[in-house]
Amino acid sequence: MKQAGGLLNDVTVPTLGVDEMDPPPARGGLAPWQERRAKELMSTHLARQIPLALVAGECRLSVSHFARSFKQCTGKPPHRWLLENRVERAKELLLDPGTSLAEVALDCGFSDQSHFTRVFSRTVGTSPGTWRRIRLQRRPHGCGSSSQSTLCFDNQAVA
Repeated sequence: MKQAGGLLNDVTVPTLGVDEMDPPPARGGLAPWQERRAKELMSTHLARQIPLALVAGECRLSVSHFARSFKQCTGKPPHRWLLENRVERAKELLLDPGTSLAEVALDCGFSDQSHFTRVFSRTVGTSPGTWRRIRLQRRPHGCGSSSQSTLCFDNQAVA
């Protein structure tokens, strides 16, 4: 038994260099021009329904290959990416207190206010109305009011 233990101690294990431990480069995904084109198409058509087949066709790929490659590039499927970008656009529109939630929903491509509220709440963690109230309360007041709980509309303070 002692001899076997001694033999193992004499064996040297080759160490791997840093280069040998690096994972191989990721394969697949979209080419940079395809990713740019897909995002550009979906971004410019946020307010409308855009068929996935159209985006895939612009990238010269089948729908299934495009969806798989897009997810590999961005980390999310095309529909999820589109919804998240619609929510980001909605956040911009929600900062205008004169725009109704229904108008924001339609301007961002949601079928109705209910759909908008569900997607927004799931993505952001709060409803659009609550998000708007919180953001508008944090905005600097142009009406001269120094109260944190005061909202300003058209330079008139509303408590």
